[in-house]
Amino acid sequence: MSKRITQEREPRPHVKCAHDLCIEPAILSRKLKGGWANLCKRHELFHIQQEADEFCRVKNLTTRLAQMAFIREKLTPKDSPRVHWERVLQTHGLAPIAYEMARNYLRGRGYEREAGQDDEEVAA
Repeated sequence: MSKRITQEREPRPHVKCAHDLCIEPAILSRKLKGGWANLCKRHELFHIQQEADEFCRVKNLTTRLAQMAFIREKLTPKDSPRVHWERVLQTHGLAPIAYEMARNYLRGRGYEREAGQDDEEVAA
């Protein structure tokens, strides 16, 4: 039988939230317009929401419909997966796993690169 050694740890000191009258402990330090501030969870979410509101105001996203259209536009792929993986094969200096994934994707769709094709592209 092994005995577990328990170490007594001192509790961490209570760090007060930077907002006046807030009694919750701070969980993180965040850079705000006026400098760094220790914030509790509730006030961190408050500042996140303020930043989101400012972003929407600057981008003129005043309605939910406009916000959803903006997100759809950002999330919509610009190219087909085939074009993406072809570009991966043409990009030099990536991790070997990227080339392997590209070859596996394209091989499964009837696309095979010919021997020496990569060398010809490098010379061009």
